[in-house]
Amino acid sequence: MNCSDARTGYLDGDDRVFDSHAKGCVECRDLRPELHSMRLALADEAVWKDPSRDLADRVVAAVALSDEPRHWGRWLLPALVGAAAVVVAIGLAASLVRSGPDWEIRVAQTAPELDGTIAGWNDPVGTRVVVNVDGLKPVPGFMYELWFSSDTVAISAGTFVTGNGVDLTVGVARVDYPRVWITLEPTNGGPLPEGDLIYDVITTG
Repeated sequence: MNCSDARTGYLDGDDRVFDSHAKGCVECRDLRPELHSMRLALADEAVWKDPSRDLADRVVAAVALSDEPRHWGRWLLPALVGAAAVVVAIGLAASLVRSGPDWEIRVAQTAPELDGTIAGWNDPVGTRVVVNVDGLKPVPGFMYELWFSSDTVAISAGTFVTGNGVDLTVGVARVDYPRVWITLEPTNGGPLPEGDLIYDVITTG
């Protein structure tokens, strides 16, 4: 399960699945307090309930009958603040639960000993990548490294020790570096790939 699915599940009330995912994902584990606050806010009926059809008419009538227009702010400001809070809550929920990935690789199709996905989101600053691959177990003295590359250039997207719940960001677009591959590198290795090739796929994202 990737971070987006886990966060969506938590906001929907599924603690068990989220907690299972968060055991291997530091980012989601640290985000839990904010997610909990958002879940409480989204549970408030006022956030989702449609206003009555005559609300606009009642507001206009109240303003027209008021003999203290200078005091409108006493009731209008709280209403505006409440509406703004709803907009902020919905916007925050959208930022916490990102939309589906722009591309996704089913690892098992080319590496039968592995099972899972590598998913990517195209950002203005590059690409966010979430790795959820069973079969990539910790190896003492080594770490896995994800690479994006073209014909002659290899760009590291980051390192990790297990293949579940890995959230990385690389400052390039996959359309420019279509090859995605994973190597097993020694922990004292250099900046270029030199370890064993674990997984490799070449396709346009």
